[in-house]
Amino acid sequence: GMRAAVPSPSPSRASLRAGPRRARRVPRVANCWTMGAVVATNAVEGTLGAFPNSALAEDVQSMLFVAPRESGGNEPDHDPPEWRFKPMYGTLDWRDTPNEPPSAVEAAESLKRLGRKCVLQIDCNRLTPKRGAHEATLAKLVFCFRKQESSSADSTEEEDTDHHPTLTNYQVLTTSVSVIERRCVDLFLASAFADDDEDEKTKNPGKPLFSEILLSRNLSAMIVGKDGETTDASIPDNDVTFASTWPLRKALHPLCLNLRNVTWHGFLAPGDVSPELAALALVLACSIPGSWSSSDFDLRANARSSRETQKLARCDDEVFDKNETSLPSRRELRRDIEQTVLGSSFFSPGWRDTVSNACVDFLSDTERIVGDGYTGNDGDFEKQYPSRWDTFQFIARVAPATEHALRVLYAYANDAPEVIHARLGAYYATLDGYGQANAHDVLLHPWRAGVITGADTDRARNKFRDELPQHALLVLRDLCMRDKGPSLRATYAHGGLPFLETDTFCDEGDEGVFRTRNESRGACAYLFLAAVRDLCAAFRDDGDDATGGFKFVELNTSLTGYKTVFHPRIRVQNALTSALTSLVEVQIAEHECRVLEDGNSETLVTFCERSTPRVSFHAKPESPETITTAKEDEATLVEICRVVLSAYEAKRSQTADQSRDALGSIARAFLAGEAHAADCGTRGNEKSGSDLVLDHDFESIEEVNSGIECLRQAACEVKVACEKHVGSIERLVQLTERRAARSGHRKRLVANVTAVKAVQGASIVLLLLVDIFSDDFAFSFSVESAEEIRDMPDDLRTEASAARRRVLLSATALRAACSEGNARQAVRGAVDGWRQNAGKATLRTLQEMGRTYQVDDA
Repeated sequence: GMRAAVPSPSPSRASLRAGPRRARRVPRVANCWTMGAVVATNAVEGTLGAFPNSALAEDVQSMLFVAPRESGGNEPDHDPPEWRFKPMYGTLDWRDTPNEPPSAVEAAESLKRLGRKCVLQIDCNRLTPKRGAHEATLAKLVFCFRKQESSSADSTEEEDTDHHPTLTNYQVLTTSVSVIERRCVDLFLASAFADDDEDEKTKNPGKPLFSEILLSRNLSAMIVGKDGETTDASIPDNDVTFASTWPLRKALHPLCLNLRNVTWHGFLAPGDVSPELAALALVLACSIPGSWSSSDFDLRANARSSRETQKLARCDDEVFDKNETSLPSRRELRRDIEQTVLGSSFFSPGWRDTVSNACVDFLSDTERIVGDGYTGNDGDFEKQYPSRWDTFQFIARVAPATEHALRVLYAYANDAPEVIHARLGAYYATLDGYGQANAHDVLLHPWRAGVITGADTDRARNKFRDELPQHALLVLRDLCMRDKGPSLRATYAHGGLPFLETDTFCDEGDEGVFRTRNESRGACAYLFLAAVRDLCAAFRDDGDDATGGFKFVELNTSLTGYKTVFHPRIRVQNALTSALTSLVEVQIAEHECRVLEDGNSETLVTFCERSTPRVSFHAKPESPETITTAKEDEATLVEICRVVLSAYEAKRSQTADQSRDALGSIARAFLAGEAHAADCGTRGNEKSGSDLVLDHDFESIEEVNSGIECLRQAACEVKVACEKHVGSIERLVQLTERRAARSGHRKRLVANVTAVKAVQGASIVLLLLVDIFSDDFAFSFSVESAEEIRDMPDDLRTEASAARRRVLLSATALRAACSEGNARQAVRGAVDGWRQNAGKATLRTLQEMGRTYQVDDA
């Protein structure tokens, strides 16, 4: 008979509920696309009855529909044994696949017949994953799928739920397609090093789209050539191998099954996933070799995964650093998360149980980790983090569900019913993917893609953003849409992170079950769960049966004060804050060298710190030319600082910036020759993420490529330069105190101390430029509205990018010279940069900004 599409819930779920679950509120079924758009009013025969909770167009349903098997279990005449498996692993025999069908419909039918055979292959314990990334994960999936199928036939069989809990077909499918992508990308990157005749594009693959990777003939050659039973290291690059891998391409093709996109973007509901589709994806994943050889490629693949792990760990740290007080406690969330999710109509009925179970699993199942992120006190205390598997399964279930729920509301707010359902060959409206916002709708982008308003060619405004609670909007954009954010759904969907504690491919060596020192703490996933809880609690379906409708009520939750972390300009401001702290350390040190001429070849020098003598020594005097040049450089930087400060004040005046002006205070004190108070630099120009004007809170691919990240890096370079400058002086002073300093050391100490003011001036100028150039106003300061800034011509954007990169180059040069303990060289390089043509042009622009400020002020 027909196998159940969804296994029974895990027994562990029942113990989490006290008493019978109360009746849940179900959204009203309105017209064809409003709140009840994807909930079938009546189950019917055929494909619609097979996908009652999924948002799939009829042609996509036909592609994914697996017809029930006839009673008796015998294969029908139209299902010949066309697919064969390798006897060693039980994986798909790529060398003996049938010919590719002429149409996508026939290919889909052939793949679904393969799915039936895959179910039998796993049931008979004849499938072993090939070596490679996520090998332990695939082994877990095979075990759980086989256990699930056998338990459906024998409900009395005991189950080891602690080590191998029941997994639904949906979980098997989403995990398998992630592993498929990871292994294909690994092989594609390997092809760049394994074939000397490959063209230059493949030699430098960059970041190709996954659809482009699947069309690579080298990828097909490596899949077929490394088929588990050969040690030949050559790549059989020919048309035969490419034709043999058509099942992989068609299973993921937008005009065929498209398994990866319909699942990870929330169109296919968990309860509608058939075991045949899940088994098909699992066998394909197990049939792809995870590596080609033990060459340098494997090290490159490991390094790529390490970068993903380190990125997520960095994002976790930044979230904790800026919003630790805004995150709700685990106890608070655990107390009401299940009731909040099940009692809200934010998620459609087909998703609520899945989301509720995922949230409870994530909050309940933790492992004990020794050390607090390896801060230097290993083993000093214990801290609980969620396990890798629970974090992945939470994202894999809740992120698609959230995207689907938001997409339905987006369609209602923008009168766009066409975006709700997955259609063959059509772009989807997605929660992430800001880099392609011009090609398809991005749910939280300020503007819709390709929609014309009236006679204009401007994109229509996204009305849905105005409906969301602002703190939830900031959280979702930080977690899903920022270039330097975690990109939670995409990061896990692409398979770049380990899913199990025994997945070791992302770290050097065999780490077993131990965490690495750059391991994710789950803060971003935890923040995502808190945002989902708030959305469910605040959502109200207030439409009538004719028109539908919704709203979010105001709630005072712990996330209300959330400060955005990953917006590029906020990252710049945070780097400025940190750099100002280091700059103030240079100012408050008040280093001074008092020189006493004694008429000999050396002078007597007394080094003072805050006007207090610390050490005296003899040093060779500098030449008059050197002293004159140093004074001229210092005067030049002081004058440049004056010009840049005027432009900085112009920018703050024109943009109505009301944040604390610590940077301006430090600059004005420097020009007045005053030692600035320390507290002025400890907080900087810090802006609250919740204070951002949302019209400017978007991040297009043009903004990512406009060099804004260069400014953050420049501020970090200035911070290091200040620290190195103070450190070099302290090191030379200690050598002198121990009488270990040579003549060159003493001379360098005098030079570095006398260049302190010039180094301060160069640092202040760079930080002022970082603040000025962080806004497009610096390159189009004559415009009168934000709309004009948004539509800045391409030549101005190119100019902005070039200017930001020059700031970074100057900051890097300053840091390099200060790191070598050569302050005079750092000052000389800063002055020379302003004397070049690009520096002169920038200075003229800044002078014009300053004059504009003076005129407006008058």
